[in-house]
Amino acid sequence: MDSFLSSLKRVKSVLSTQSQSSSLPRLQRQSSVPKYSVTNKKECVQCIIGFLESKGFYPCSAKELLKSPPLQILLEIWNFLFRMVDASMNITKDNMATEVPKFFKDFGYPQIMKTSHMRTPTADHQWESNLVALSWLCKILLYEQEFGCRGKSSGQGALGLYLGGRGKATISNSRVLQLVTDQATKHYQLYIQGEENSMQIMEDFENVIEVESSKLQESVDLKVDSLEELREKTLELQEELEGFAKTKEWIQKAKLELKQIEEVTRSLQASCIQAEEQLKASREALKEEQLGLDEQERRKKELEDAIEAQDINKNVLLDLTRNIKALKTRISETNRRIKEMEHEIPTLESNAHSMEIQLVRAQKTFTAAHESITNFLISNGGDVDSWKNIEPVRVNVTGSHETEILGVSPSTYERVLDEIIHNDRDRMQQSAEARTELEAANAELETLCNALARQMSETLREISMLFKAHILEEKESVILVETEKLAEVIRKAARDELERVQRELENLGVSISEENNRLKQQELRAQEAWRTVVERLTKMYQVAKESKDSNIKELRGIISTEKNLLQRNEDDKVETDINV
Repeated sequence: MDSFLSSLKRVKSVLSTQSQSSSLPRLQRQSSVPKYSVTNKKECVQCIIGFLESKGFYPCSAKELLKSPPLQILLEIWNFLFRMVDASMNITKDNMATEVPKFFKDFGYPQIMKTSHMRTPTADHQWESNLVALSWLCKILLYEQEFGCRGKSSGQGALGLYLGGRGKATISNSRVLQLVTDQATKHYQLYIQGEENSMQIMEDFENVIEVESSKLQESVDLKVDSLEELREKTLELQEELEGFAKTKEWIQKAKLELKQIEEVTRSLQASCIQAEEQLKASREALKEEQLGLDEQERRKKELEDAIEAQDINKNVLLDLTRNIKALKTRISETNRRIKEMEHEIPTLESNAHSMEIQLVRAQKTFTAAHESITNFLISNGGDVDSWKNIEPVRVNVTGSHETEILGVSPSTYERVLDEIIHNDRDRMQQSAEARTELEAANAELETLCNALARQMSETLREISMLFKAHILEEKESVILVETEKLAEVIRKAARDELERVQRELENLGVSISEENNRLKQQELRAQEAWRTVVERLTKMYQVAKESKDSNIKELRGIISTEKNLLQRNEDDKVETDINV
């Protein structure tokens, strides 16, 4: 494989007009251009398809190859072409990212094939460069095939002369013809003079050929070195272009940051304006409070003058102050209790209303119980006169005492009931059956009496709660009177509170001034950052412009160098034709 690669490299360098004149210079000129024209892509596809079909290999159609074939088909094409050079080559999906660039580099491909670009070789942004590389490889293989076949079939000599069927030299170049003519004329004269032998003409001719070959090899080496330099410059230009793309991204990022700085600056300006408005309002409020404070100072001074004029004892004033503080405490506690009572008033009103309803129900229950007892005694033949003589209970919901509510004292009513029950028991002791019935009636009566007593006790508790609520209302009126008396003390407390508020306003004014200074400093820092960003952007623009001019200048130099190389290749072609 090494001899074959060296042969191909020599052919590529010496005869580049046939293999690279249509592809390599164009690729070198377009090394920094990411897209190829459709015409060049079609030419590459035609070259690849033509070479593969000449070998009897039909992997895909030209349309599929132009658009980018599936990865498996591309692997088959690579293996087919690479095995023409090295039969042991095996490109797979796992090793293609490393083996393909390595093969092209060893084979002398003038472009840089990065490993990262081969991870997705059939992608739209990678397929064009891979298509050009395949076309280049097909052209080199095609030329090597034609060159090797012609040399073998025609019997090419070591000196580059094609010998005919009878051993005659077929000279196809004027320069070679001139060289052979000069050497033949020279040695013919020597032969006439008897100074020529059969070996001298061959030695001289070989010396001339060696000199020409050494010159040609030096020219080839120079061109190879120039090509390597061009490859290095191309790689540098590619890196510079990538760096320029990164610079563009950085510029876009800087623009976004600049917009954010502008938004922050606008928000800071709005905050400053709002703070100034708040400061003005605070100053006006402070001015009003200052006027009020001056008025309070004047009154305080008048009061002190009055105290001095009346010769009031300071200890008395201290005692009065302590009493005022204690009174303030009592007032606050009283206000708290008043608020609690105000919250309890709706509940008490609701409870009173429910108590009235329960009293009415109790009256109905008691009347029903009285009628039940009377009816029970009548049905059992008992004496009901004593029960009829009992006056019915009349519940008065507006009464304030239990006697007023019931119309009779509960103890009196219970005593009357006990007497009636005792009398009834005495009258019904004669009959066991009557006694049993009476006991049942008495038990029922006791149950009713107990229920009535419980109802009355609940009613009395609710009535006592109503009395307490009434007492609280009276206390509330008393407290309101006391509150009116202490209004002057509260006013003085308000004056103290006003003084405290004035001090807080003064502290607030100091804080506002400090905040205003801080906002001014932030605005200055923002302006400085803005200027710094503008300077950086200006510098970046200048650097980018200089880099662009430098790149254009270097590209022009590369183009001129390529033109010179093309001209030299034309000259070398003429020299090479001497060997042909």
